[in-house]
Amino acid sequence: MALELSITASTNCNCDEILVCDTTGTYDANFNTTGWGSPNYAVGDIVTSEFIVVLADGTEYTLDATALSTDAHGNYIIPITSIGFAANTCLTDAIYTIEWEVSFGTEHASTSVQMFSYCNAQNIVFSLIADAADTIDEECGCTNKGAEDSLLAWTYYQALLYAGCCNDSTNFTKLLAVINRLDDDNNCDNC
Repeated sequence: MALELSITASTNCNCDEILVCDTTGTYDANFNTTGWGSPNYAVGDIVTSEFIVVLADGTEYTLDATALSTDAHGNYIIPITSIGFAANTCLTDAIYTIEWEVSFGTEHASTSVQMFSYCNAQNIVFSLIADAADTIDEECGCTNKGAEDSLLAWTYYQALLYAGCCNDSTNFTKLLAVINRLDDDNNCDNC
């Protein structure tokens, strides 16, 4: 078998960086015949290495992978400022495509993965949950719409995570809209 690149992509906790992990692995005749090393190409054989980040609107940014920093785990770090976002902002909730292209002179290898970003949705849900305590009537233990909304938001958020894990872009997009609508409802003066 020939080398087959494999990556995963996610955001960091602050949602201001994309972390790309090379999951190709090392060649093993029994367990990973498509990994790095003889008889396949080795990492040291790479001549060029680029990441192409495709935003939800189709805008593409090409980055030289050799110019990127890596974290303690060897993940490539792509600051969102290098893909058109302003400093001190978060990555927009959307589906992004991360492509990795490497060349070994005249031969090339590539792979791509979809990354589901949901930082804003997470903040909305966590805020609704944190505010749920304010909706409890301490005298009777009754709750109002705020507590119900926080439970509903949590359920939608869990479904959003599962949609992302299953690469279900249709339901991921629908669930993002629902969670954003819950936020709109809770910030509306005349709802």
